[in-house]
This record gives sequence, C-alpha cells and structure tokens, in this order.
Amino acid sequence: MPIDFEHFLCLGYDHGMFYYLPKSGGQVVEISADQHTSGHMMELAPRQFWEISYPGKQGISWGTAQDALIQESYKIGIYDPDRVRGRGGWWDAAGAVLHLGDRLIVDGKASELSIDSKFIYEVAKPIRINYENPLTVTEAMEFSKICELLSWDRHISARFLAGWCAIAPICGALEWRPHIWISGSAGAGKSWALDKIVRRIMGDIGLSVQSATTEAGLRQTIGHDARPVMFDEIEGSDPRAQLRIQNVLELARQASSESGASLIKGTITGEAQTYKIRSCFAFSSIGVRATSRPDETRITVLGLKIDGDRDRFNRLVSLVADTLTEDYIKRFVARSIRMIPIIRENARIFASAAAAAIGSQRAGDQIGALLAGAYSLHSDKFITHNLAIDWIGRQDWREHKHNNEDTDELKCLAYLLQSIVKVQGKS
Repeated sequence: MPIDFEHFLCLGYDHGMFYYLPKSGGQVVEISADQHTSGHMMELAPRQFWEISYPGKQGISWGTAQDALIQESYKIGIYDPDRVRGRGGWWDAAGAVLHLGDRLIVDGKASELSIDSKFIYEVAKPIRINYENPLTVTEAMEFSKICELLSWDRHISARFLAGWCAIAPICGALEWRPHIWISGSAGAGKSWALDKIVRRIMGDIGLSVQSATTEAGLRQTIGHDARPVMFDEIEGSDPRAQLRIQNVLELARQASSESGASLIKGTITGEAQTYKIRSCFAFSSIGVRATSRPDETRITVLGLKIDGDRDRFNRLVSLVADTLTEDYIKRFVARSIRMIPIIRENARIFASAAAAAIGSQRAGDQIGALLAGAYSLHSDKFITHNLAIDWIGRQDWREHKHNNEDTDELKCLAYLLQSIVKVQGKS
C-alpha cells in the first residue's frame, strides 16, 4: 500500500538510519530500523492514520507499516542533511526566503514552512525580524556616517564595517560570506564599536558570544541557522586558548563559501557528523590571530587607532543614540532582506572588478561582498560593471596586493627575523 504523505514526508536513509519530516512537528526525525515502533511512528502521524492505512487482526499492523516506511525510504535514496535550513535569510529557486522559525517570507509575502522547494525549512523558536517598511536610501546612509566617525587607520575600513553589517543578517543568501576582525590597542574603541554599533544593528538575528566560547558550542548553537556571530575579546595566551581560537577560525573559514566543503566531526559513537555553517563572523581583539593565508583571504582586518579627538567621539555617541533606535534597527534589517537579489548580483560585479585590481579572485570575493553591502546603503539599484571598476580603481589596494604576494613561508621567515628571544645567561 502506498504511503499517504498527508502527515509526513520520507526523506531517505543513511547507514541504517531513516529520516522523516512530520508535518505536525515540522522537525526532522531520525529513526533506526528497529525503532520503527508504535511510539516513534506516532511521532510521524496520528494513530487514526495508522489504523486506516495498516489495519491488522488485532488493531494496527505495525510490522507492515514499518516495512512500508523503510522500503519507501530506500526508493527515495540517501538522506542529504544539507537540505535542512534553519532560521535566517536564504536564497531559493523561488527567490529570497526569510525563515522566521514559525513561518517563511518568500519575496516579501508570508508563507507556511512547507513550500515547493528542494530544501527543508524546519520549525524553530521564532525570532523577531520585521521585514516590512525598510529604510530608504537617505535613512540607510546615516549608518554609513556612523561607521565613518570611528577612528580608523584606513578610511576604507568604514565602508567595510558598514558593508558587513548590511549583509550579515542575510548571510545564508550569500555566495561568499566575509568575516571581519576589529583590532586596535587598548582604548581604541574596538569593544565599544562591536557592542554599541555591530551588536546593536544586528538585532535579534545576531548571536553574540564571549572569548571562552568553543567551536563545538558554536556549532551546536547555530545548528542549521544562518546567523551572524559576534565574538568579542577573542584573546588567549596559553596553548589551550590558542587551540580554541584556531578551532573557531577553522569554523569561520568553512562558513565563507556556499560551495565549500562541509565540516566533518567524529563522535563517541563512531558515527561522523557533518556540519555546514553559514554565518558571517565579526571578531574583536587587540591582536589579530588570523595570520595564515587562508584566514587573510576570508577575514578583513579593520584597524582602529587612538586619536584623542573627544569632539569626534561625542558626535559619534550622539549619532548612535539618535539613529540606532529599535525601529531603525528593524527597518535596517528589513532593507537588507528586501535587497537580497540586488546584493547578490552586486557582490558578483564588485568581486570581478576587485579581483582584476588586486590579482586574486579569493580577495575579490571577500572585498566584493563587503562593498556590495556598503553600496546597498547608498543605492537601491544594480551597479554596472564599469561603475564598479571606476570606483575600485580610485581606492588604494596596496596592502591587499602585498598580502596576496606574501607566501606563508615568507611570513614565517619575517616573523622569525623580527622575534626577540631572551636568554638567561649563567651568573
């Protein structure tokens, strides 16, 4: 007897486990072959369904039902966990999709979680994201002014910060997810910038964590969600802390590319678990731990300096207080959501122009995404290739070219030559 898909979907199987999506629960259920018992199967559908579909001499023929489900799963094939999507902004065949946990917003219109898609949008705790009444261009430009008032060592860092904040809420919809690292000496304002500007503008969709947070904790908290992660004071001098930081950076590297490889972790049961993280990360610390070549092409360092200009800082504090209201933050995120198709296309154009100027496609992808976000605060339009080339041609990319030319071997040698080793002599 064919299975009635009114109450649940068969999603396939993998290594003795079978996967289902009950429409009432809305979350993927994993059941082994011998766990197809009455209790587990009534997680998938109400008792009445089983009574009608698989009647037996003494009630329900659970053996027949079990066999039907397993055989149907075999027909469907191997289960793909990458199909599961949690909360956040996404790109689907239907267009821009915003997953709020209990419902979807598809191209600006509310929808149930079950849409015609190859992806599975699981039920989750609802998050408050207002997708209505997005900021106008004039209003959005006020955020760029806030970023420009910070005391940067390079002016373009203001654009990069504004761009990251514009695209981070829709990180799941991006083809390339850039990360940033705000650095500076004590008192330069890096923690203030992360707390008062970045965390604040992210609203409820942002995930803010402290320095002791582990890579495993992040993986388990993020799950299938596409959420920006803000990591303050990611410092550590002892070996354990340094290892923890490297593991977090490994997670961020994996999250950069939509087409990148999955992260596979072993478990105590002997079964490997696969993770696909889709987050934009913002780090903050005095020193920058992202020194390897793979990190430098995925993490843009934004340096702050101490300039002693109290008037500038007072203007910044006043503008933040006046601008970043709860209503403004909601409408800021709504603007990014509405502009997902435009930001995606502009990121491609900026990336192509930046790659030609710098000589690295990876660096172009990184800068292109950030510039597409910054441009979205100044225009509602698609950018032309000529305009992108013209704008990028007027910027100073010497530092990016230098980073692209230096190999890991040369950086290691430079580090060794500049290091001072103190030796205690004999008394």
